[in-house]
Amino acid sequence: MDREYVFSISLTRPISSHWDAVPVEIAEIVQALRQRPLPRCAFAGEALMAHERLSDSRDAASFLVCRSNSCLCALPLISVAETMRPLAIEPLAAMPPFLLGVSVIRSAPVPIVDTAKLLGSTTPTRPQRIVTVKIGDRLVGLAVESVLGVRAIPLASLNEVPPLLHQVGDDTVSAITRLDAELLLVLESARIVPESVWAAIDSAGSAI
Repeated sequence: MDREYVFSISLTRPISSHWDAVPVEIAEIVQALRQRPLPRCAFAGEALMAHERLSDSRDAASFLVCRSNSCLCALPLISVAETMRPLAIEPLAAMPPFLLGVSVIRSAPVPIVDTAKLLGSTTPTRPQRIVTVKIGDRLVGLAVESVLGVRAIPLASLNEVPPLLHQVGDDTVSAITRLDAELLLVLESARIVPESVWAAIDSAGSAI
């Protein structure tokens, strides 16, 4: 149950007695939700979605901002399922170098991607968080060093990706912008894992 974060979030009743057990990123979102009139949320994922509805507008969209090595990256909040501590990873043969292997999350095999390697870094990293993102009815886990929180980013600030960066990120970077004077890479989650990897996971089946 360490990774499931199954708890009720009441916006009226205090939860300070249990606050130490709440993950930092979820705690920050709950604090933000307390400032606005919202219906009761049952799960952490629903809290994220409620925050997304509040922050998104015609002029801005909500992103989960993470750091992996020297890279600052952002994922559309609507595609984020949850964050968790790293789990046991089972390696698979003949996989791309950025694929660490497969973890079993909620009884399903989920490919775990080294985000820094995905973006071309050769410096070793020590991921402290896994961010799972939804790709249709599948999940992909992105291994990152830290989750910095949810940010509303003006759509007008998103720029096209230069051709050189496309070569590094293999089309997984959909846009770039700046956040607090740093370059921020917006990731396209649907393009992260090749079909060959999904086929290998499906073939491994119960062996994982």
